[in-house]
Formats: sequence, structure tokens, C-alpha cells
Amino acid sequence: MDGLKKYLYISDTKVNQLFAQLSPSTPVTPSELSGELRMGAATVSVNTKGELDADQIRITKLGKVVTWIENYGNLGTVDNPSEYVYDRMEMRWGFLDTGSPSEISPVVWFGGQTEQTVVGLAGSAHHLLGATKPSDGASSYSLLPFIEPYLYKAINEASPHALDRDLLYLDDHKHLALEGVYAATTRMNAIPQTLEFFGERLLVGKTRNRKILLVSPIYVATWFNPYADEETESHH
Repeated sequence: MDGLKKYLYISDTKVNQLFAQLSPSTPVTPSELSGELRMGAATVSVNTKGELDADQIRITKLGKVVTWIENYGNLGTVDNPSEYVYDRMEMRWGFLDTGSPSEISPVVWFGGQTEQTVVGLAGSAHHLLGATKPSDGASSYSLLPFIEPYLYKAINEASPHALDRDLLYLDDHKHLALEGVYAATTRMNAIPQTLEFFGERLLVGKTRNRKILLVSPIYVATWFNPYADEETESHH
């Protein structure tokens, strides 16, 4: 996962809950985190007490959680998902429509497709970085039931040729959710970006002969590899 990242989204809820379960030897105080990061980087900005600022602590803790999952957890990709999913792909993102122009959506949606899989990342808008936050955000760990009404809305607003309407009559919430992920992702018209993400698998299944994956993100970032051109040339 090399390269430079600009984080769009970090779930502090997930990071803090997972970080709290790491080994007791893992640095937990600001001064310990500051000291550790200073030893691992050429220059690090610190305050007058020699401690990292809140964003640096957040990213350091995120890095420890991600590294632990990479080493000891069940990690997969969009096409081969496991308990956790990491991938880098072209995606579109924005807020799920609430139906009210004056209402700020509490759910942010990142969607993309591979040849095999349609994937949607559903997160609390509260965890977007540098964005206007709603007054109250849902817990990232309980977003699946929370987003179902929005998934249903995406289904109901899809044009008939884009959706198998007879499937709506099936009393199967999982299937409806899969259809919702498909509709919410495939109907996005935002400008695509190459995004890197790491998250927890919420739901996986199949509809329309496509694998459908719903992920609760731990982080989402734009990604830049300054050595990409050099690596490409080295392969020629």
C-alpha cells in the first residue's frame, strides 16, 4: 500500500474500537505515538509539548490497525472479499439521496465496478474529512439496517429498464439490499476517481449475474504514486 494518500474518509469509531483491542505494548498516549512516528519519519510536525496533533494521531492509529489486519486478519479484495476488504479502483462517490433538498444525507456512498463485482461502500457522513458534518451520525458498525431505506429508495427510483421490477415483490431483505447496492452504484453520475479503501465486509451476494459487495469503510483515500511512471518504464 505504498504511495501518497489524501484521506477522504476515516471512521474514527472503527479505528478507536479496533485500536483498543491491540496488544498492550502498542503505544496509546499522544507522546508515545509522537515519539514512535518521529523515529519512523525524517520530519514530523509536533506541538510545543513534543506531541502530534489530532490528525497525526488519527492517521498513526489507523496505520497500526490496518497493519495488524494485514498481518493477522482475514483480508480480501473486491473480487475475492473476506472479513475485511482492501482495494484500489476507479470509483464515484457522493451522498445518498434523502428525498429532501434541505436535508443533509447522513450516509456517504462510494461505488465502483470491476468486471466481476459491483461494490458499494456505505459510511456515516460524520466521518468525512474536511466536509460539513451532519449534527448526528449513525455508528459505522450499525449502518446496514440504517441504510436499507436509502437502498430501497434507490431501487424505487431506478428506471424500469435498469431494474428487474418483479424482484421487488420478493420478501427477501438481503436480495433487496443487493439490488439496492447495484442501483445506488450503477446510477451514480459523479466524476470517477482512483480511490483506495480498506473496510469491513457487510454483505456479499449475487444478482443480475454480478457479484454484489457492500462494505463499511475504515478509510477511503485518493491515491498518488510518484514512482508510477518509473515503475511502468522499468517493465519495458
